[in-house]
Amino acid sequence: MERKYVAVVDDNVGFAKQLVSLLQDAGYRAEALSTIKGALELLRSDDPPDFLLLHRRIRGHMVEVDDLPNLSHVAARAAKRCYILVFTVKADLTLAMERTIQSLGAIRVLHKQAAALMFKRIDDLKDELDELSDLTTELQAAAQERSKLTTTLVGTGIGMTVIDRHYHCWFANEDQEDLVGAHCTGGLCFEKFHGHMPACGPCWGCTIRELFDRQPQKGEKPVQRIFFSRFKGGQHWVFVMSKPIRSQSTHKVIAAREAVIDAK
Repeated sequence: MERKYVAVVDDNVGFAKQLVSLLQDAGYRAEALSTIKGALELLRSDDPPDFLLLHRRIRGHMVEVDDLPNLSHVAARAAKRCYILVFTVKADLTLAMERTIQSLGAIRVLHKQAAALMFKRIDDLKDELDELSDLTTELQAAAQERSKLTTTLVGTGIGMTVIDRHYHCWFANEDQEDLVGAHCTGGLCFEKFHGHMPACGPCWGCTIRELFDRQPQKGEKPVQRIFFSRFKGGQHWVFVMSKPIRSQSTHKVIAAREAVIDAK
């Protein structure tokens, strides 16, 4: 299996090198960068990383203010799709700030242990990267079937999405975007679908949250619900059904396939 490529962006060169060394020991291909410019150049190269680990504060500036939307835009169009993870000192981050960072394009927000200038355990980071690798592999393997499915479902009013356990939308078909009235892929589902502020969190009665909380066994019925929802395009009665996507290594539920039918 090809080793995943991780680029660490931090102007604390010592920390970045330590983290790169730990990632290499854990089986990843890794390198350290110290500037946003260097990260952009790497993303535009013929060999972009699979994951970009970006420190929230680079040379005194908060990356979400100016840099993250641009990095996210470039990463989505790189020669190989790159996913951005932002890491930060735990004490300076509220839940609202974390969700705002996710809404700007970060697939995860991780915490850096301030005292030791190191992640609490390299296993914490490895688990996150392994889970994301499993999810990208799952989506790539299903790409052909998904293409056939979305082509078949176009115009039927059945929205199809893939959402991970952090409520990040990885995929949405045309019918879902028609229902929502906006482009959906990327960012947080409750923000993209319903126009909620990132600080609001998942919707009441969210089938995705129930799926992750319950961790259903294989063979259990999908989570289903009918409820009144305020999409950006107006108010709708919708039927929602969510089915799990499991990690290939741990078999835990790491994402969900969700079908949404407008019951108007």
